[in-house]
Amino acid sequence: MPAITDAQRKAYQASVNKQLRRLRDLDAGTLKQAMREAERYQRRVAGMVRAKTLPTWRLSQLDAIESELASVTAEFKDRLGRGLNTGVDAAYRLGAEGAVAPLQSAGVLGETFALDPSQIAATQTVTGELVTNLTDDAARSVAETVRFGVVTGAKPSETVAALMSKAVDLDDPNLVGMGKAFRTVKERAAAIAHTETMRAYNLSFESRLEEASARVPGVTKTWFAATGYIPGTDFRKNHRSSYTVGGMNGRTVAATERFTLVAARTGTTYRVNGPHDPILPASEAVHCVCTLLPGISELALDEPTPGAEDAYQRDLAVAQKKGLQPDTTQISKAVPPKPVQPKVPSALPGRHKTSKESQGWAAANLVKEPVAEKRFVDRVTGKLVKVEHTSNVSYTGLSPESANIINARVHRSIDAGLPRLKSIRARRVKGQPWAARMGTDGSLEINATQAKTPEMAVELIRKANASREELLALIPELEANVGTLTARQKAILDKGKELLKFKRGQVGDSLEDIINHEMGHHVYRHGYKPVGIDEATWRQRVSEAVQEAATDKYKYRLSAYAFENPVNIVEEIFGEAFTLYERGELADVPPKLLALFKKAMPKQAVKTGISVPP
Repeated sequence: MPAITDAQRKAYQASVNKQLRRLRDLDAGTLKQAMREAERYQRRVAGMVRAKTLPTWRLSQLDAIESELASVTAEFKDRLGRGLNTGVDAAYRLGAEGAVAPLQSAGVLGETFALDPSQIAATQTVTGELVTNLTDDAARSVAETVRFGVVTGAKPSETVAALMSKAVDLDDPNLVGMGKAFRTVKERAAAIAHTETMRAYNLSFESRLEEASARVPGVTKTWFAATGYIPGTDFRKNHRSSYTVGGMNGRTVAATERFTLVAARTGTTYRVNGPHDPILPASEAVHCVCTLLPGISELALDEPTPGAEDAYQRDLAVAQKKGLQPDTTQISKAVPPKPVQPKVPSALPGRHKTSKESQGWAAANLVKEPVAEKRFVDRVTGKLVKVEHTSNVSYTGLSPESANIINARVHRSIDAGLPRLKSIRARRVKGQPWAARMGTDGSLEINATQAKTPEMAVELIRKANASREELLALIPELEANVGTLTARQKAILDKGKELLKFKRGQVGDSLEDIINHEMGHHVYRHGYKPVGIDEATWRQRVSEAVQEAATDKYKYRLSAYAFENPVNIVEEIFGEAFTLYERGELADVPPKLLALFKKAMPKQAVKTGISVPP
């Protein structure tokens, strides 16, 4: 083959950049369409429930309600499936073009064969199966929330509130505002959109490049980590790292040869045709947006992925500057790293004199990683834009007493065998009547405005109880004038009568109780681990226990808060009951929940003496 000219090289590079931009835009467009359909599904379900009146919102009408939900879900399945199939079809065609267009632009390859429609159909079939699984699970999740609302006597508006409650502590801005019942729907729709778009592109690319290799000698393929920052996912360092240090980025092989990839988690070695090879496990494929670049040995760029090695070296330099252990990627040795077992504290934390001391102890003993790291990479050039490091524990704005209480209560759960938290951070949130909250990812957030000191947390609880007492004080006057009440006053009277049945407004009277409640959410999600059963069995037992707790026989022993809070009734019932358990008020804990708590947290609750007496 004649020598490649500078003009050919420039044409080749311009075509590669064009294909990568088109792929980026297609990936983003498919994701946006999937997000729109997930949001529309949430609005449709919420609108259907909101439109229900009390005569049609009762146990006898449950079959009709579930049938209507099934119809809305079927529509969601159809719309999502059609949108994703359109994206997959476009990705498949773009992949075939991406494999040969740069070579054609350089003048080293002529016309190619037409696409095989059966291959596109096969790819769309896989996408269809994933959509079916997603919508089936969505139907079960939504139906469970709605069914619980009907069975427990919650109003349609309260069930809508539970469905539409905003998820908190999410890294992904696409997920903020989604109800918890729908969060998994949107997360999985995003995963399918990202993964299947890139899978179709890469499989088509590989097939077409293999055809080209039969016509042009020396055709090569280069692994290109075209990954931008996708919120909610982490970079696979074995994909992103330069081939010069054992990674995949920039690695080049002949078009008909396979890459050697070592899985980051297990150390298993795979021989693959490229990203999204069918033999790769989900941990190496889901949300992966790596792709391949075509080339020939004479056309190979000096640096197929510009800046990849420099980006990696900068990454190491930043990590070292922050005092972290740099990842030197032992992938080239093909030896699976030994898993590092978290050190479980064997004794109660000491009474630290400063918040900073408590913070340091928590970083070493209560969270999975002391420092959080985010990398931002340009999806086209592969260059590292920036690396951010933030501490996973921050007690800024908290008194030493509050910090000690947090450490003591979180420590108890971890000492029982529950996983460490993702983070514990205090921040000032003015005007919000909460002291602490637990994210679904295990992030404990403390409101330093309300819980700076234990006394401030106690005052917050007192104010909440005072509001309840004010409402109850109105009942005698409202009952005396029941014939002249407005609709709003009647609603207040009904709510007050219901509140009177409860033994308490909320469980607890101290910061220690507040933290116990939030750790109850952690037990709710991970209690199966210390119990030694699988997650599905744990979920089933929790569901049965909460249903028992929601009956009139037991609900009024818990608290009004457990049944009024629209965020997540099931978790709040669990959290309030867990707080009672930690306080030692076992007589008020429903039997099935009590049995679960004793298995998950068998040790007697330790009285630290740190909490403020009521």
